[in-house]
Amino acid sequence: MEGYGVSRNLDKAEELLLRAAKMGNGQSNFQLFILYSKNEGKIDVVKAYQQLFKAVNRGVTYFDELHAYFKDNLAALGEAFCTIRAPPATVNRTDLTQLQNLHEAMINDMKTGFMAALGKDRMYKRECGAVTDQQIWMLGVLAKYFVK
Repeated sequence: MEGYGVSRNLDKAEELLLRAAKMGNGQSNFQLFILYSKNEGKIDVVKAYQQLFKAVNRGVTYFDELHAYFKDNLAALGEAFCTIRAPPATVNRTDLTQLQNLHEAMINDMKTGFMAALGKDRMYKRECGAVTDQQIWMLGVLAKYFVK
């Protein structure tokens, strides 16, 4: 995607990142978010949001970036958010302020769940919070490699 050591090829990068994301790699979802949100010719606000949402659900801890991207593209992402989260029927899906508040509440719930899991790890004296997203991704790649 960036062209480090090879020529830059966004189509090939997208193909490989989609394959890795399909296998459950959250960091690939985050890279797809970058591809769809910042690369000319590939920009797609809805796809970018969906990929960032999947990345966060898979453990990439960019909660604030997810909410900021939603707020910056609120008009375009309201329906995508409703599709992903299916808010109650009492929610007015055309009221952007209400959708923004629901999105913020969802992000806060996600953060709370993450912090609760982190707290549990600390309570049981398990190792936690010391590895980066890239290290977690690499462990997953190595685990799949050794299983095969």
